[in-house]
Amino acid sequence: MRKQLWAALFLPALFLLGGAGCNSLYQDQTPPASPETASTTAVTSPSVAIILTAEALNPGIVKFTWKPTANFDEKTQGFFLLHSAKPEPAYPGAFFYRRAGTDREGVWGKIPSGTRYFRICETDGDKCLNYSNVVQLDVK
Repeated sequence: MRKQLWAALFLPALFLLGGAGCNSLYQDQTPPASPETASTTAVTSPSVAIILTAEALNPGIVKFTWKPTANFDEKTQGFFLLHSAKPEPAYPGAFFYRRAGTDREGVWGKIPSGTRYFRICETDGDKCLNYSNVVQLDVK
């Protein structure tokens, strides 16, 4: 009797707890923006092939969107989103997050707090071909 009661109580509780937090596994889900942490500063240059914008959402989470300029090859193999505590992040050397060639937005989490610099580059697999503008953000 005790084993049946224990199993009847334990298994449903395990099922409920096991399902908690499943949505946090998807990196591209956009969490709600917190007004006190949303900020962006974009430094643009007319010679860049990609225009990058970024928004700090919640602590350690940044949402990115990018738009190729007229000089951009739409058949790119992919992108590297780059971030660093120093201006002008470059690959290799900066933290990077690989994105598919058809992507035009992404959300990156677990970014350390403080002033961070971001940009994106078009890749041919393992090297950057064209860089975007640099975006400076105060990540909470």
